[in-house]
Amino acid sequence: MSDGGPEVKKRFYTRLMDVYRHNDIYIPGFNFVARSMLKAKAENAYSRIASQSDKLNPEIQSWLNTKNLFFGYGVFRSGTTFLADFLNRNVKKAVIQHEANVNDYWFYAKAIQSDQYALNYIQNYRLSEIYLRTKSLEFDTYGEINPFLRRHCAAMKPVLPTAKQFHIVRDPKNVLRSLMSRELFDRKDPMGNVIKPHPQDPFHEQWPRMTRFEKLCWLWAADNQFIRENVPHCMKFEELRKDFGYFDEKVLSYLKLEMNVDDWHSEIGKVFNSTPKYTFPKYAEWSTENKNHFERICAEEMSHYGY
Repeated sequence: MSDGGPEVKKRFYTRLMDVYRHNDIYIPGFNFVARSMLKAKAENAYSRIASQSDKLNPEIQSWLNTKNLFFGYGVFRSGTTFLADFLNRNVKKAVIQHEANVNDYWFYAKAIQSDQYALNYIQNYRLSEIYLRTKSLEFDTYGEINPFLRRHCAAMKPVLPTAKQFHIVRDPKNVLRSLMSRELFDRKDPMGNVIKPHPQDPFHEQWPRMTRFEKLCWLWAADNQFIRENVPHCMKFEELRKDFGYFDEKVLSYLKLEMNVDDWHSEIGKVFNSTPKYTFPKYAEWSTENKNHFERICAEEMSHYGY
């Protein structure tokens, strides 16, 4: 077992949303307040740390030379929480985190609209933020398996060329069922009006007329396409949990990590982030209209993974 990688304490925005999303009460105006709080927090943090980045760069580069670094990306509900927590518990001398910085969520929406903005975020803020947050800890490996950073994966290449990157994907039928049972693009989603296709995206003109289900299909297909085109090392969530040989090849060997196979067998079946209540049915019970939307939007991207 791991010798105790530190856990990330949930930030105020995340704790606030956890209470709100699991409560049946809808509060008019709450989305605007929560979004404004996240925006202010994220942009203030960016300005503060970006102003130090040039001065910190020599220290950071020296620190990077001593670390094994990796970043994993996937759409929400694709196994990112499971894999990050599993590795953090079972890999020694490692800090492996999931949504390590909630500010990433605000800048995720901005990264969809601008590759340059994504590069600036990683280069001027996020690299320094990792260093400042972890420099006092003792570890050999630092990793994030972070859905908030999925639109920053292309920007990681020039900034951290030695860091390993990978793509985790899950059957979209299960992802969409889980997403439809949560608040994303629903009336309780503070970011629902901010996340949208780039003007050159084929769905940009249709976006205001699309249903919530169609928008979630777009999210799955567009974000996985972006990751796939920039991160060639891909793994299926379903296979990671049933075959140690696959897990060893795709995760441990690729990332240069060590794990006791007995720990894998004893913990691989544990689930800590399941959807508490499904309000959307399994694929067999979807309406014909939703099945048609799903095929139209997701089929081409699905074919790349054999789903």
